[in-house]
Amino acid sequence: VSNFASPGLIDLPSGYRLPDGEIIVQQRFQKTLFRSTLSSQITPRLNLSFSYSSQGPKRPFGTFSGTGLHRYLTGRINHDRSFHAHFNLWREGKYYPSVAFGLRDFVGTGWYSSEYIVGSKTFGDFQISVGLGFGRLAGKNTIGNPLKFINSKFKTRGVNKIGVGGTISSYKTWFTGYAGLFGGATYKPNEKLSFTAEYTSDPMKYESDYIDLKSSWNL
Repeated sequence: VSNFASPGLIDLPSGYRLPDGEIIVQQRFQKTLFRSTLSSQITPRLNLSFSYSSQGPKRPFGTFSGTGLHRYLTGRINHDRSFHAHFNLWREGKYYPSVAFGLRDFVGTGWYSSEYIVGSKTFGDFQISVGLGFGRLAGKNTIGNPLKFINSKFKTRGVNKIGVGGTISSYKTWFTGYAGLFGGATYKPNEKLSFTAEYTSDPMKYESDYIDLKSSWNL
């Protein structure tokens, strides 16, 4: 699973699905991120997950500069609830990949708001994933939206009015605007060991005040 407790590589999604009925509880605690996630493969094709995150550098109690009581008490710049959905269209076959699409953070403030279409294929001990991301996942390596050939409305991404959070993002913004190319690979020499590398299209602009992103590779 990815860092969002849904089928994926590291931060990026994959085209695979989890076993039907599987439930995952994931906890991440880093210097700049605290995230608790509950994920469930509620149908053979659909995975849903809920995350509660705190973003920003963890500093001693009461020392973080800025406004807001939560900043003063926790040293974080933001607290965020987010829902994610991952839908597998079909499993991989001998000559074609497993393909999925999904929505990240489609309820709330939209910190991670993005959509994606991704395919994954297994070649021996390697699993290769390549996809197109929209929204936050279209921050670099961008191309024109290929869905514009279906409807011209996909060409431009509108503004999502989120208020103070807690509302579902407008479906009219889903899969719109520029698309970002991403991909990665996992090498599994045996059942207990794996190595993963991915190239992300997320420039992490919301985290730029406290994270100096030196590379788009995650290992």
